Amino acid sequence: MSVSKRQTPARSTLDDGVSGLSLQDVALETAAIGARLHFTGTKTQPLVPPISQSSTYILDKVEDFLGSLADGGSIYSRLSNESAESVECAINALEQGAGSLVFSSGMGAVSAIFFGFLKTGDHVVCQTPAYSGTIDLLKQMADSFKIEITWVKAGGPVEEYKKNLKPNTRVTITTQSTHTGTQTYVLTGCAVLSRYSGIPLLRPLQIC
Repeated sequence: MSVSKRQTPARSTLDDGVSGLSLQDVALETAAIGARLHFTGTKTQPLVPPISQSSTYILDKVEDFLGSLADGGSIYSRLSNESAESVECAINALEQGAGSLVFSSGMGAVSAIFFGFLKTGDHVVCQTPAYSGTIDLLKQMADSFKIEITWVKAGGPVEEYKKNLKPNTRVTITTQSTHTGTQTYVLTGCAVLSRYSGIPLLRPLQIC
């Protein structure tokens, strides 16, 4: 039976002169932050996806940068990040939807939906009360982009949402918690209504 062997000691990119640079070519400070593991054996992946805290990524050549721009490879974490994309894959495996996106803040997600789906003259049905940031953004968009808003009182039946839908309705918003059977029923009904009407349902995650 063969036994797994570890390459000891580990070799760095500077040890092996990768990219034409060796330890003798760089200052100590550069060596401290620039030395990377250079492993030439069989590549493996961690069973548990690691959390990548880097904002930028190493690219060997300009062509790799251009290729990443075209195919979505990681360049800058604001554009893509393997940790975030692993979470998106896990969420979508549970939701079984067309795809999932994660954001660094709730308002980042809300803003992306509003600016992605809404244009001048569109209509939104929104539950009240709702998160203050959502309400503030909707009011600003109503003034600046002439977005029409219908407010539906929280706790009401799904029919309240349905009767307020218009031909120009583009988004419905509900922020009810999921800790009671009634609220779960309303949320489920809104989801069904969204599916059959083709109007996206915005439901910020709130676990109670």
